[in-house]
Amino acid sequence: MGEHLLTYKMDENKINYILNNAADSFIGKIIADKKERNEEIVIYHNVYRLGDLILINNVDEDQIKMILKMYPNSIGSKFILEKQKSNINYYYNNTSNDISNETINIISKIVLDYADNNKHLLPNDINNSTVIHLRLGDVIAGDIYHEREKRPLDINELKIKLNNNRDKKYIIGKCHYDYSVFNDYNKCNKLSQEYLNNVIKEFNALHLNSGNADIDLCCAIKCKIFVQGRGNYSKLIKLIRKHLNLETIECNETIELK
Repeated sequence: MGEHLLTYKMDENKINYILNNAADSFIGKIIADKKERNEEIVIYHNVYRLGDLILINNVDEDQIKMILKMYPNSIGSKFILEKQKSNINYYYNNTSNDISNETINIISKIVLDYADNNKHLLPNDINNSTVIHLRLGDVIAGDIYHEREKRPLDINELKIKLNNNRDKKYIIGKCHYDYSVFNDYNKCNKLSQEYLNNVIKEFNALHLNSGNADIDLCCAIKCKIFVQGRGNYSKLIKLIRKHLNLETIECNETIELK
C-alpha cells in the first residue's frame, strides 16, 4: 500500500471560497498565510493520513470515500467502517485532539488483528527491538506554522532519550505531506533523506522502508520500546501503546514556536 500524494494548484475561486467561509480552518489559515506573502498556492497532500483520520477527524466525506476506494483493506478503512456501523457521526472536525474510550478500543483491536494477519511482513525480532518514528517530509523545511511546530527531534535529543538503550533499533517514517504549500518540494525530500541517514548512522539502525503506513504502525505497536516522533501518527501509536500498557519514550507532538 503505497501512499498517494496529490499535487494541485488551487484556483482563485476555491481560494476565495475557503477564505470567505472557512478562514479559521486548518487549510484556511495556511492559504491566508501564503496569500499574504503573494505566493502561488500549490498543495501537496497525502491521501492516507492515519493519525489525523483517527485523532482529529479532519476529513470530509469525499476524502472518506477516497480512502475506502484506494485503501479498502487498510486499518483506516476498517476504522471508518466500524465507526459508521456504530451510528456515530464521523464527519466532523475535532480540534481538541482528544480520543474517546470507544475509539481507542476500536482502533486497538483493529491494529492488533491487522498485525496478527500480517506478522510475516514484520521483522522476526520486532518484539525485542526499539522502534524510532521520524516525521519527515513537509516538516523538515516547510515554513507554515504547522510544519515549523513539527520539526523532527534533534539527534542529540534522541541520544539523550536512548541513553543506555542497547536494543536493536528500527526506524519508521517516510516523507509525508499534510496540505503542504511550500515551494521547494525537492529540497524538502533531500533534507529528509539526509536527516534519516544521519539517524541511521548514529544509532546503527535499520530503516523499515515498507512503503506502508499500516505495517509501520504494527511494527511500532509490536516492538519492545517505541520512541515517539512529532505529529498525530506518532501520537496515535503512543495512545494505543498506553492502552496496551506498553513502554513508550515520549516527546511533545509539537514544539513551541517563538
